[in-house]
Amino acid sequence: MVKTFFKLTLSVILYSIVFVLANALLPFSEGFRELGSASGNPTDFLFMLISTSWICFTIYFIIKYSNYGGIKLFVNILYMMFFIQNFMTQIETLFFGDAFPILTKLDVIFIMLAGLVPLLVIIPLLMKLFPNKNVLTEKINIDIKDIILKLGIIGIIYLFVYMIFGYFIAWQFEELRIFYSGSSEKLGFFGQLINNARSNPIIDLFDNLL
Repeated sequence: MVKTFFKLTLSVILYSIVFVLANALLPFSEGFRELGSASGNPTDFLFMLISTSWICFTIYFIIKYSNYGGIKLFVNILYMMFFIQNFMTQIETLFFGDAFPILTKLDVIFIMLAGLVPLLVIIPLLMKLFPNKNVLTEKINIDIKDIILKLGIIGIIYLFVYMIFGYFIAWQFEELRIFYSGSSEKLGFFGQLINNARSNPIIDLFDNLL
């Protein structure tokens, strides 16, 4: 337990260092850098440590209870962590860029990359520090059709949950409607879906696929 704690602590420290360096070296716009420097406060560091600790523990947990290892494990963890943690959290920012005039589209992409870089470093490290002893040696037959069907069903369910939560909770706040659309008008649920499909149809495709 003590060794596990120190290994995870080392991972958290290394992840934080790489994350900070990635943000410092990536060519963000001057406006975004000024915003970051103006809003910095001591609690930001605490929140970063909490987030980083959660990320490292999540990777450790997946490694510990996975039934495969090596490149396959690395690719699966990287894909899952990047798209859930970095891509999905920024896709709305990318598509509703008009609501964030301080950000350029490249800034949003660089934010995603700033999260990708430490993952490329920390996942192999955690796989080395915590070798997976549950790897199955026998060949597993993969039913592609079954996987596609299940992913399709999950994607549709996710899309409906996303839309229902977004409208009946987030979209009820007038300030949020003004922030994203510039208007306080509140359309009905289906009217809002139609409006979203007309203005940003591709965002639904990304939400469904990823």
